Amino acid sequence: MRPVAVALLRLSLIWMLVGSCSSVAFADAKGQVAEFYGWYLGRIAADDPPSLSEGTDLKRYVSSARLRKLNRQFNSPDGMDNDYFIQAQDYLDSWIKYIAVIPISESAKRAQLRVQLGEGDELYTLRVIAVKEGGEWKIDMVSVSRSP
Repeated sequence: MRPVAVALLRLSLIWMLVGSCSSVAFADAKGQVAEFYGWYLGRIAADDPPSLSEGTDLKRYVSSARLRKLNRQFNSPDGMDNDYFIQAQDYLDSWIKYIAVIPISESAKRAQLRVQLGEGDELYTLRVIAVKEGGEWKIDMVSVSRSP
């Protein structure tokens, strides 16, 4: 009887550890995206937007694939119509003060989050996909969310 109880205890501890690892990984994605938007909007507000060029600080937050796509688009004859990361041509001051990141779904290598910028009448919502790249969460896709 004793070996069965020990085996059950070990199994329950393993399940608890697996569950907490998943939550920690997702918290890291949420934290990384929140850190990015605070940093990014701060840079825009200071009239010092980060460059898309090689060696940029964006590498810390944005997937390599997304940076390549943005560079191609930026350097194309058509250029870019809006800021990819805010999906707009301009920002509101309240977006800098109020940034909320809400987890939607997760897996080991992909997280979907809702980013809410501003509040009240100035609330603006984005859908962000983050992927695991080199052990770090990186933003891979941003779109305007149609629902708050």
